[in-house]
Amino acid sequence: MPDFESIREGVLGYLSGQPEADVCAQVLSDLEKRARENLMMLTYHSFTKSTDLSAVDPLLVKALNFFVTSPRFHLLEQRFLMVDDQNEFGVEIPNKEVAKAYKTGALTLPDGTEVEDIDAHLLPYFTASAQLLAMKAR
Repeated sequence: MPDFESIREGVLGYLSGQPEADVCAQVLSDLEKRARENLMMLTYHSFTKSTDLSAVDPLLVKALNFFVTSPRFHLLEQRFLMVDDQNEFGVEIPNKEVAKAYKTGALTLPDGTEVEDIDAHLLPYFTASAQLLAMKAR
């Protein structure tokens, strides 16, 4: 099982010359410093302090997406919570349902109502992958 330093070296080597490389290193340092129990619900905003970027900065989005999609550096899982019209958090919605909503252009709320403004009803968040949890268990 790799440790944080070998992951950091691997990421910086793999992303050498890419603008998101340094942001990935900052995100990795943030994840390393967090207690294991504080890795279960992380939002884009969770990383704004450690990266000095806004939650919608494309470099932060790319860095987090890298840790979600990379088979070798898969440290984060992306999940979604459904938000109702009163902006109250509802239930977790499976990623397959989110993909279906974007494909069809409509999201079905728990009460059966279909909405077209998908982004207004979803809160993306991240949780630690099995690999990250194993690294933190040491």
